Amino acid sequence: AYHMFLHPEMPSYEQQMAARDRMLAQHPTLRFTGVHLASLEYDVDRIGRFLDAHPGARLDIAARIGQLQYQSQRDRERVRAFFIKYQDRLMYGSDLAQSAQQDDAAFVSDMDTVWRRDWRYFVTGDSFTVPELDKPVRGLSLPRAVVDKLYRVNTEKAYPAAWR
Repeated sequence: AYHMFLHPEMPSYEQQMAARDRMLAQHPTLRFTGVHLASLEYDVDRIGRFLDAHPGARLDIAARIGQLQYQSQRDRERVRAFFIKYQDRLMYGSDLAQSAQQDDAAFVSDMDTVWRRDWRYFVTGDSFTVPELDKPVRGLSLPRAVVDKLYRVNTEKAYPAAWR
């Protein structure tokens, strides 16, 4: 949810998104990574329109998988088709951070749980529960090539110097 709605003196969500889109339109060769699905996580169709309008943009899905799962509860094939169509422009991310009160072992355990649950969603057709939703979600059963791009290939292309 947009957290500034109680502050009318601040630019609205739509104003912020429009400013971002104008900047990208003015700089069509800019390499841009939109974190959290470019803050459009609530609608894969709108995300697709954003990607179509900005061919230099890539998106990270960190901390937005619950919103994708919510949409796939209603129309799994639409979400699956989105991942297949935009497979070259999406990157997996978890957005996990270790709290000061959490020891290393607990953090690694939490990270493993999240990673395995996300992997299950993308790789299998299993139905399972997730903490964000009150009904089970069915995995997308994405093709291996799409999963490889999501988890590794696209990030290596976006940030080649990081792997040297």
